[in-house]
Amino acid sequence: MDLITRRSTGRSRATQKFWISCWRRSRSRARRSLKLHRKSERSKSIPEKIREVIGRGGEVIDKIIATAGEVKVDFDDDGLVVITGRDKTAIARAEELILEVVTDLEVGQIFVGKIARIEDYGVFVSLAKGKSGMVHVSKLGVPFGEKIGNRYQVGQEIRVRITEIDDRGRINLIKEE
Repeated sequence: MDLITRRSTGRSRATQKFWISCWRRSRSRARRSLKLHRKSERSKSIPEKIREVIGRGGEVIDKIIATAGEVKVDFDDDGLVVITGRDKTAIARAEELILEVVTDLEVGQIFVGKIARIEDYGVFVSLAKGKSGMVHVSKLGVPFGEKIGNRYQVGQEIRVRITEIDDRGRINLIKEE
C-alpha cells in the first residue's frame, strides 16, 4: 500500500469513529428526553357518577383540571374516566380529586380534613365533596374550661371519623387519634 492510500484510509477510519461516537451520544440524549416527555395514563370506571364529575356546564371537571395541573380527562360512554398527562403527580392529584367527588360519605369513614370554623361548642371540619361536619367539644379531648382556640386553629388538619349522618344531612364527627 502506498503512502497516499494509507493516509486516506486512516483519516476515513478516524472520521467514521468520530461520527459514530456523535451518533451514539445524541441517541442516548434523545432516549433520556423521550423518557421525560412520555405520557402516562390512569383509568377508573365510574358509570353512575359521570354527571357529578363533569358538573354543571363542565364546572367541576374544569376545576379538577386547573387544580391538578397539565392533565387531560376523557370520558367513555361506558363510564370509564381516562386521565392522561406527562406529570405522574398531576395525574395522581386529578385521580384523587375525581375520587373525592364520587365518594359517598358513610358512617365509619375516616378523613383528614381541615378545620373551617371554630365555635364555643365545637369545630367544623371540611370533608370530601365540599361537605363539612362538626366535632363536638366533648369529642375533641379539650379539658373542661379550656378554650378550643388554644388547641386548634382554622386551617389545621385533623383526623376525624364520621359517627352519624342525621335525617337533615348534618354530619357528626369524632376526633381520631
